[in-house]
Amino acid sequence: MKKKLPTNICIAIEKLRSFYGRTSFLVPWILAIIFTASIGIVTSHHDMWRDEIQAWLLARDSSSPLALLHNIRYEGHPGLWHLILWPIAQMTWNPAGMQVAHVLIAGASAFVLLRFSPFSLPLKILILCGYFFSYEWAVISRNYAISVLLLFAICALFKNRWRHILYIAALFFLLCHTNIHSIIMTIILIAFMMVEFAVAYAAKARDAHRYLPRVTLGLLIVIIGVLTGVKQVAPPDDSGWATEWDYKWSDGHIESTAARVIRAHMPVPVEKHAFWESNRFFEEKVTEDGEKRPPLIPRDKRLQYGIALLLCLAIPFFKRPWPGLAYICISFALLSFSYIKYSGSMRHHGFLYLALLVAFWMSYYYTPWRMPWRIPEMTLAYIDKNRVALLLPLFVVQAWGGCVAIRHDWQGTFSVAKTTAQWLDSEFPDKDTVLFVAVSGTRASPIVGYLQLDNIFYLERADFGSYVIWDNNRKKNTHRELRSSLPALMKETGKSAVIISPRRMRAGSMPKGLRLLQRFDGGIVGSENNYIYLLENITAQPSGHE
Repeated sequence: MKKKLPTNICIAIEKLRSFYGRTSFLVPWILAIIFTASIGIVTSHHDMWRDEIQAWLLARDSSSPLALLHNIRYEGHPGLWHLILWPIAQMTWNPAGMQVAHVLIAGASAFVLLRFSPFSLPLKILILCGYFFSYEWAVISRNYAISVLLLFAICALFKNRWRHILYIAALFFLLCHTNIHSIIMTIILIAFMMVEFAVAYAAKARDAHRYLPRVTLGLLIVIIGVLTGVKQVAPPDDSGWATEWDYKWSDGHIESTAARVIRAHMPVPVEKHAFWESNRFFEEKVTEDGEKRPPLIPRDKRLQYGIALLLCLAIPFFKRPWPGLAYICISFALLSFSYIKYSGSMRHHGFLYLALLVAFWMSYYYTPWRMPWRIPEMTLAYIDKNRVALLLPLFVVQAWGGCVAIRHDWQGTFSVAKTTAQWLDSEFPDKDTVLFVAVSGTRASPIVGYLQLDNIFYLERADFGSYVIWDNNRKKNTHRELRSSLPALMKETGKSAVIISPRRMRAGSMPKGLRLLQRFDGGIVGSENNYIYLLENITAQPSGHE
């Protein structure tokens, strides 16, 4: 016989249950606030790099929203994130304002997941601890956090999707103005929804006939969103970035594309300072004795592992085929885009994982289909009942990757741009007395943001500017400009030049009087090293060299 608990303990347990029942509505709010505060603390310690500051400079230096939409034409992104930043940047030039907005968006996503998702509370917390939701799309300020928020909001409304179709369509419209990966997801998700509705309509379901007018209007709204989003993403004719399409078959290219499936779903960085964009499953491990051990997943096995992982992730959807097919189609479309157009980075590959989570959330609102055969039905029913357990290892690995990334970002310097700007501010407090010059715009633009400069002279364009313009005019000979246009500009302005270079200058490219003041390197983003030079002799001849 089972022993009964003492009466006082039973009473205490019942009181706790009753208290939780009365206050359970507060749990999502409390956890979302804790999540937002935690991400905010980590973000305040994160030094932003070029791609983060680029959006800020575009918003800061655009005179109006229309001017902003014109200025982002080379970015390869629609303008929703930039439009959100525009009023903030008009109030303050401190780029920390962008980080605050981004943390709030990530916190809002967490609240929607905690409040409206059908998952258990421990699973919700585990998902939020994942690499993308706690770091890549939370700490690093980019437009991808908006995609998460909008997709989570769509999932929250999906249970009564035909009743809320106009709200869902409006969210899809906004989603089309975040990034190209969201546009791809929108096209496939809305296509599956329309096919599902057409099937219901053909079966003469009462609700289908009732909701036909609003579904038609909703589809029109989404189509307009897709067209306007694609219009903003399409590069101009003089674009100098990601303009080619690659349809050639290559075994190496296929392997690297398949590897993105593993990177997206198992994003565990290597335990090293320059952890970003690394993956411990693909890199050799060096022991304390200096012995090199092969990677856990060899290069020639990436294709097999990638396909196997996708097939395993499709298993939980066997009895709910609509969201499962949508997930497979989105994965194929995203991988195809990365193959023929833009290979992307971790932040882009993560949309494969986001598609899985969205499809898994939506699958809760579908009635499992039944097979007429007893044994297969029992097997699939068992799989469907335990589908959370099947995906649990994936969520654990994601959380592992998030912990590694946050720890290394906290301990190290993500980008040396902020440190460089702080040093320049202390050495040259009166910024109007010197001429700031950048050898490379992509390396110096984050310094412009942190230093809150009006502009800087970019040698690669032989012109003043703040944000990087990704057109063909960036491809000038910077060494020639350093020897010709810079001395003339210094003579015209009567100012000494503070030159920011991503590397140590060669003797043949250095005008007379140029001396190295300081160097900044060792950031997690290894490409953003800065060498600070001072050129005081404004009468130096263009032909003079050291």
